[in-house]
Amino acid sequence: MALHQQGKLVEAECIYEEILQQQPNSFDVLHLLGIIAGQTRRIERAAELISKAISLNGKIADAHYNLGKALHDLNRFTDALASYDRAIALKPDFTGAYINRGNVLKDLNRLEEALASYEKAIALKPDYAEVFSNRGIALMEKGDFTAAIESYNRALHIKPDYAECYRNYSMVTKFKQDDPIIPKMKNLLCANNLSEKDRMHLSLALAKAEDDLGNKELFIKYLSQGNAIRKKDLAYDIARDEQLFASIKQFFDFNVANEQADLASNCSTIPIFILGMPRSGTTLVEQIVSSHSNVFGAGELDFLNQAIINSRWQLDKDRKRVFSSVRAFYNEKLSELSAASIITDKMPLNFRWVGFILNALPEAKIVHVIRNPEAVCWSNLKTYFRSEEMAFTFDSQDIAKYYRLYKDLMDFWQQKYPEKIYNLTYERLTENQEEETRKLLDYLELEWEDNVLEFYKNKRGVNTASTVQIRQKMYKGSSLEWKKYEQWLQPMLEILNANEERPRDGISAAFPVPNPSRGAWRARSSLQVDRIRLRFLNKL
Repeated sequence: MALHQQGKLVEAECIYEEILQQQPNSFDVLHLLGIIAGQTRRIERAAELISKAISLNGKIADAHYNLGKALHDLNRFTDALASYDRAIALKPDFTGAYINRGNVLKDLNRLEEALASYEKAIALKPDYAEVFSNRGIALMEKGDFTAAIESYNRALHIKPDYAECYRNYSMVTKFKQDDPIIPKMKNLLCANNLSEKDRMHLSLALAKAEDDLGNKELFIKYLSQGNAIRKKDLAYDIARDEQLFASIKQFFDFNVANEQADLASNCSTIPIFILGMPRSGTTLVEQIVSSHSNVFGAGELDFLNQAIINSRWQLDKDRKRVFSSVRAFYNEKLSELSAASIITDKMPLNFRWVGFILNALPEAKIVHVIRNPEAVCWSNLKTYFRSEEMAFTFDSQDIAKYYRLYKDLMDFWQQKYPEKIYNLTYERLTENQEEETRKLLDYLELEWEDNVLEFYKNKRGVNTASTVQIRQKMYKGSSLEWKKYEQWLQPMLEILNANEERPRDGISAAFPVPNPSRGAWRARSSLQVDRIRLRFLNKL
């Protein structure tokens, strides 16, 4: 346990394993091994070990709390909530459980419930900066930007060196020249004892500030500094994605007939997949579609990605079995989320899985959002993403190479499944909002409703980098903003334009739009060890 507390996880785990050989039913050892598995990102193993510990002794609140964290990481939201509720029942003043319970509810887009959980944590511990920061994120996703700023300010008042909170604050405010937060951030950035993670958050916050003030060179300086730290931390290598995309194309090198999933698995909810490159306008499109009275906007779901990983498609060459597995898992998760008959799933990177969608979920509709390549790559470069799947966005050349992989794969899907994908161009949507919206609803077989044009009044929570933009009316011209920074983007532009012929507006002719046809739908801080409990165990 001393080694564990010092962060020497490998050495601690070896000793715990030795003890487990002698005491296979030790709650304490199983629990501690589960904590180390969580800390080393072996999340399935963490959940398995802690669950076994709880089966031996279900009266320890910390165990349920740690299980909740593992289940949340596995996107098993309902189970995670149940674990946090059990932890709170055993320990009613468990501040961390209330906070993490709020985080799960936030991820489920149940923002009012999330805020209520945060308020309970604040009542228990009013000087806990992290809960005010998390509360600020929920308020921002709800669209209450004034309250979000107030919550971030309270967090920073409690913890003036809270680097991540400065970056969160920067996302929801428009900096002015005399903003006192700017010199505070610059002074913090000069501190010798600053961690690399905090340096990254402060650099990106200052990049936003300098961008707001029109200081291009300083903006690029801070942006490059923050992105370089993030890329190093994630150890991204484009070769991994090149291999993945090649494997996908190889898997789908077959005749499309007679390979679809067994449709016995019920599909009571019809998904609309809105996909494409991140920052291409997928959030805007979902906000429009989810403004329709018959549609539930679910946001960025990881269900399809989980289903495909669980199917073991790279090892199992029985495609029909793979597609049936994907169908069963995805439908089960969707039914747990909502009873709505039509749901939008707006995970942009689902463009990788178009073939799986069309074979496993033939009832689904696919809307592919296309945007000017330079604009979409630039927007990715200047946006911070929490997800490790977005690791390609922290280097301009990686982004350009990834865009070419995306374009090549989408060309592959278009050729293999012609007329199955609806291509919607972001620039045309912003220039001809009503015309393009009517075409889109026609494809989706939804009757026209005037309120879809006032998507910015939609009160649903939005948990994406576009949460601020979609609360405003349609904005024209954003796809030209990259030109202001063109002198710093030459390596990216060279990769994008290598052997590439595109019309002047940057919109590729390789993405045809199918003819819409009418018809019926077919039927977190790290896992921790409680110090008091460790002292108790040490005496044993």
